[in-house]
Formats: sequence, C-alpha cells, structure tokens
Amino acid sequence: MLPGQVFDIVEKKLIKALLDEIDRIKPHTVRFVNLEAIPSGPHKDFSHAICGGLAELMDSLVEKKILVTGTICDANGLPWNLIVRIDKNFKGFTPISSPVAES
Repeated sequence: MLPGQVFDIVEKKLIKALLDEIDRIKPHTVRFVNLEAIPSGPHKDFSHAICGGLAELMDSLVEKKILVTGTICDANGLPWNLIVRIDKNFKGFTPISSPVAES
C-alpha cells in the first residue's frame, strides 16, 4: 500500500469516525492517553499516518474550542508535532548522554 493511500484511509475512516463521535457527544475536553502504544502496537507500520491524523484531529478540536489534553509518559517513537499539541511545554528530545570512557 502506498503511503498516500494509508494517509487517505486513516483520514477518511479513523479520524472522520472519531470526529463524528466527538461531534455527537459534544464534550468540552478530549483527553488523549496511551499514545505511546501506537508505534509499538499491531498497526505500528502505519504509525506516522495515525499520528498525523490524530494531529489533524487535535487541530480540528481546538478550532471548535474543545480543550485537548493528555498524558505522554514516553515521547520516544512519537512525532514531536503530535506531542506538542498535547504538551505545550515540550521543548524537544534530550540527547542521551554516553558514559565517559575512563582511561
């Protein structure tokens, strides 16, 4: 499957269904949790498309004046543009320091 097809399917099926359900319920806040499971779950091959779709969904929610919150325990594996929509204070990944070799 081509990447464009994956993004199209994710947008039309997953994100549209989520947005329709959210519109039906009319919440004031939508909380995203356990996003760390996306890159390690059964659909990990499509994680970029899923994360991109969720980022678009979050933008749509903000436009509708719905508060977007969430918890990210381990940001590794998630694209920064998804993380920053949940954690406004996210400043990027800190490099892992390597141990200093003793002589």
